[in-house]
Amino acid sequence: MWIKYVGGGLLVVVSILYCMQSNRQLRRVKRRLGAWIALLTHIRSHIACFGTPLREIVARADQTVLGALELNATEGIEQTITEHCRLDAPTLPGNSPALMKGLADELGTVWRREQIERLDHYISALEKEQEAYAAGLNDRLRLRNSLCLCGTLGVLLLIW
Repeated sequence: MWIKYVGGGLLVVVSILYCMQSNRQLRRVKRRLGAWIALLTHIRSHIACFGTPLREIVARADQTVLGALELNATEGIEQTITEHCRLDAPTLPGNSPALMKGLADELGTVWRREQIERLDHYISALEKEQEAYAAGLNDRLRLRNSLCLCGTLGVLLLIW
């Protein structure tokens, strides 16, 4: 009889841990999207005002933004940023994957004026995606928590 209690307790603990991890993942997606917007805004302002090369722009970026994106201000930063754009694309919500793939293809390959216009487009599109994601975030969190706990309670009822 005590095995049922131990199994039920483990099931509840695993469910709670899964809910916490799931919530952490949803919030991480929101932070990464915000970090990409902040980095692109920083790059855009430096290209528009100073005409600085991309590796120097990223070297001057806020370290918390670079940390959130897991970027290092190294020599081959152009390739690193494009690789991160492609790697982050599947994890971002909505239309963001297509935007990030387009950004990866265009970053640092066009003339300065066109680069500014393209960055403005990507920044505004990603901000819309972030607003839409943030608007539904609380509902997603509640839904995931409810499904985890209700599923656990259903399994516990079947066990007993």
